[in-house]
Amino acid sequence: MKVLNDNVLVDKINDESRGGIVLPNEVKSERFDFQKVRIVGVGPDVNPGIAVGDLCLMSPMKGQECNIGGRDLFLCKEEEIEAKIVE
Repeated sequence: MKVLNDNVLVDKINDESRGGIVLPNEVKSERFDFQKVRIVGVGPDVNPGIAVGDLCLMSPMKGQECNIGGRDLFLCKEEEIEAKIVE
């Protein structure tokens, strides 16, 4: 798949508790305002500071869901990426 314009293709990462238990979105408290995502594709007009493989934060309700190769991914605009996680 070739991502176009200023679009970004992301894979949402499930949050886990410290004990390794996956927490569904319905159970999380209000303090979980952002969704952690991994960038899996970027369009040619995206800021070069965002690259495939980066971990980022975005609002959980952003992006258009699409199933590609059996994976549920999300296509969103670059401006919907709120922050890049730098380790």
